[in-house]
Amino acid sequence: MVNKFIFILYCFVTLLQYDLCSGVGLTEEMHDKKIITLEQQDKGKEIHVKCGDLIEIKLEQMGGAGYQWYVDNLDKKHLELLSEEAKAAAEGRIGAPVLGIWRFKATKKGSTEIRMNHYRVWEGKEKAIEHFLIKLVVE
Repeated sequence: MVNKFIFILYCFVTLLQYDLCSGVGLTEEMHDKKIITLEQQDKGKEIHVKCGDLIEIKLEQMGGAGYQWYVDNLDKKHLELLSEEAKAAAEGRIGAPVLGIWRFKATKKGSTEIRMNHYRVWEGKEKAIEHFLIKLVVE
């Protein structure tokens, strides 16, 4: 029983040190990944990132009017959504736009997209007033 536990623990620790992007053990250079920040003006661009890089998207949303950005069909084979948050874009202004921030991690080499739609949840994405699309090439 003890031997099984030690074996399972060894396998778990080994997996923690394994880079799923390249299929090799982690090296010092793999710990130093970039953060690529994208905003509204980057809409429609093709971005090249390295496997393991973080992609941060910052978009203004009209929260006071009920509009928010929503990620549309995330490709979980190549990307992982790490976090999403909203911050006041301007302090002290009621009804001012809100800054939405999404952080993704590139997890597998290949091509994919990040698609987002700006709409009121009760109206559905068919009534989106704006769209955001980024093409990603994960190397």
